[in-house]
Amino acid sequence: MKFRQRERTDFLYIHFKKTGGLTLKELHRDARRSGELAVDYHYIVQENGLVEEGRQRYDIAGRTMDNADTSLYVLVAVDEDGAMSDAQRYAYGLIMEDLLGEFVGVEIITED
Repeated sequence: MKFRQRERTDFLYIHFKKTGGLTLKELHRDARRSGELAVDYHYIVQENGLVEEGRQRYDIAGRTMDNADTSLYVLVAVDEDGAMSDAQRYAYGLIMEDLLGEFVGVEIITED
């Protein structure tokens, strides 16, 4: 599926949410069932440290997201206690290093 591309990236939203261990495929399925075309997020950092791409890096985020046309979204799928695993913390560090290296000066907004 091809989404419109962002013309600029002003914000990097990081959402720390409990997903109950849903895979990217299951997140896509749930998004489709709720009337969306795909997951809202560009990246999902799973509890096991796997980083999955929900949307391509320059695609506009899901329509329900704040500032969707100027933002990049990362979902960190935390455990039931709201904590990250060691593997997840490492993977999160790598993806953040990559994104902040490319989108210099972006404003980071974290939400639970």
